[in-house]
Amino acid sequence: MTPKTYQNIITLLDEDSLIRLANHYIAQGNGKVVPKGAPYFIRLAELGYIRYLRWAADCYNYGIGCEHDDAMATQYYFESILFEGNEISKHALKALRPELEHYEGENLIKQLTKAILYSDKDKAEDAIVKFSELIMAGEIREYARGAAYIPLKRIYEQGSYDCPLKIMRIGECLLYGIGCESNPFAAVPILEEAIDNLGWIVEDIERGETPEWAEDSFHTASDYIEALEEAKNLFAQAESEAVRFYEPVNGYFHNGETYDGDIYDYEEDQRELFEQAAVPEQIKRA
Repeated sequence: MTPKTYQNIITLLDEDSLIRLANHYIAQGNGKVVPKGAPYFIRLAELGYIRYLRWAADCYNYGIGCEHDDAMATQYYFESILFEGNEISKHALKALRPELEHYEGENLIKQLTKAILYSDKDKAEDAIVKFSELIMAGEIREYARGAAYIPLKRIYEQGSYDCPLKIMRIGECLLYGIGCESNPFAAVPILEEAIDNLGWIVEDIERGETPEWAEDSFHTASDYIEALEEAKNLFAQAESEAVRFYEPVNGYFHNGETYDGDIYDYEEDQRELFEQAAVPEQIKRA
């Protein structure tokens, strides 16, 4: 069987079969790529399955089951870092692209990549927020807008500080259903928190006391000022949507669901459910 024929067969397999076979070869490999698993890893990475990005990157990096390709290895290692926070991929990408550590040019994507790879956790998180905002704005055409939700959700759970821009963007995703199911109830308390935190920062900025961590940021003082107004508008929309679907009489919602309590309690319950929900397993590519 030729490699091309084999690859054609791979594309005919359903995704459940691909995942089952890929997991089989991961278990066999003990941390290393089993050559027979390469076509499954690569196909699943093409389909946006996050767990297999690192494995597909290894295939391209070392020419296992495919031609060596630095560009594809770089892409999949970076996606593994951005969407999964994979430390093995971070070490591999540093080794593959060591010049990024000393990059001083004006290319924003390379600046963000450098920060994610080499900066402290706070600046790396700020870079991930900026990258997610570019995806949401449609400026990174490889991804559907909903892909931005994945890194935002991940750092919302794991971040080292409560970056208000991260919180606001998560609220925006929940309000409009960007990469997740629309849930204005959960968006209300999250956006309210973003407004509070942004308000403190803007007060400092207006006094000429920009926070130290914000000085070395991919977001300017004007970004924070504009974000506060945007967060207020998003909050008003979320609150309006939440009230529209809430019927306080006897605890009934317009969709027929019942709840014993008031809307504030329900919003907090929905936020808790959002925070407990798993990060999506698949990137939506454009």
